[in-house]
Amino acid sequence: MNTETMPARSARVTPRDDTPEAVFLPAMPAGTELLVETQRSRYRVILVDPGERAVQIQGGRAFAAPKRAVIVGATPGYGYLKSGWITAGLSMEILADDRCHGTSAVRRILAWPRDPEIPGSASASRGPKPAEPSADPSGSAVPPRP
Repeated sequence: MNTETMPARSARVTPRDDTPEAVFLPAMPAGTELLVETQRSRYRVILVDPGERAVQIQGGRAFAAPKRAVIVGATPGYGYLKSGWITAGLSMEILADDRCHGTSAVRRILAWPRDPEIPGSASASRGPKPAEPSADPSGSAVPPRP
């Protein structure tokens, strides 16, 4: 499997900035909260250890409840891996419970940097947080249409 480490683009984004097409997890501060919308699901991701790409994730069929995981990277699905990245147009590869989970292609990424005055939470001054992922009857978290 090919892996690629790329230089970090600006990882500090807020909902008021343009939606980034990609984020490099090791360049983001711990506690950053991401909302990742894919073709079929919505994931809430809290960065626990950026260097190890360790996260707490909730959403989709595999993560109905929050779970500790590692985001391995982004992939088009044929053996290429963009290690440490979440990238629009590519699937996320997530390692949890000794199993690799693949998502559908990422459509949008929103990020809220951690507020150092509120332990374990994203900054309230950066704008409203997105709604928590909610599962439809089939068990898949589906984002509402704006």
